[in-house]
Amino acid sequence: MTEFPGIENLSTLNVYRSIGDSESRERIGFGFMDKSGVATDNINYRFPFYVIVYVLHGNGTYVDMHGQSHPLRPGNFFQRIPGERHSNLIDPHSGWKECFIEIGAKLFNAYRSMRIIRDDFRVGYIDPDPAFIERLWNLQQRLKTADEYMLPRLLPELLLVITEIHQKQFMGHEHRQIVDLACDHLSRDLERRIDLVGFCKRQGLGYESFRKKFKEQMGISPGQYRIRRRVDAACEMLNNHNLSIGEIAFRLGYKSQYEFSSQFKAYTGLPPRHFRASNKRLEG
Repeated sequence: MTEFPGIENLSTLNVYRSIGDSESRERIGFGFMDKSGVATDNINYRFPFYVIVYVLHGNGTYVDMHGQSHPLRPGNFFQRIPGERHSNLIDPHSGWKECFIEIGAKLFNAYRSMRIIRDDFRVGYIDPDPAFIERLWNLQQRLKTADEYMLPRLLPELLLVITEIHQKQFMGHEHRQIVDLACDHLSRDLERRIDLVGFCKRQGLGYESFRKKFKEQMGISPGQYRIRRRVDAACEMLNNHNLSIGEIAFRLGYKSQYEFSSQFKAYTGLPPRHFRASNKRLEG
């Protein structure tokens, strides 16, 4: 594996690898680009795949689908969302260098549905870290030389990098601590009615403002999060064959077994008794 040459000596070096069967058409792209002297990178272009670009050196501008311009400098990253028109311009005298990671639309849609990849922003910033950049270099080198057996084992590492970039974007969010407290609060005493208005008052925040911030970060409302945690607990309880479905409903605060079964099926796609039966077959 080639030793990391340092940002100042980086040259264009890309690698693309296809993964999966012929119908999946999934491809991984990872590389470093030296675009010194380039002024126009992409104008009103729609990529068919997902790309996250991390600026290593230089200055530029990202123009989103609404025509809003976002200045770019080292430490910025921007996203190319599949099918979304956008532009990015480069100061040709700034010595632009970048690192990019590309994944196919199927992987993107799976990660977006789980809110691992966030598409509610287009440009973000994380502090430049030489150790992180060297880690990217080493991963790219391994991806280039990996045989077909090793390739699927590198995919989780590549996706982890994308995940970390997104998570770092929200590490310092002003309401993250309150949302974290709320998630903990909503996960407790699942059999009881919860007083979110009182919780918000104790945090010095109005309920509607809190609900908006919660949904921005979690992708679902506080009430939906509460239901999801109850369903999670129900899945665990259904593996305890000593508890009847009625007892589980009671322990989780549902008014009736019917209400519990209806909500469980809406969230899992299976009635509780079918979920329990499927786990019995797996254990057998």
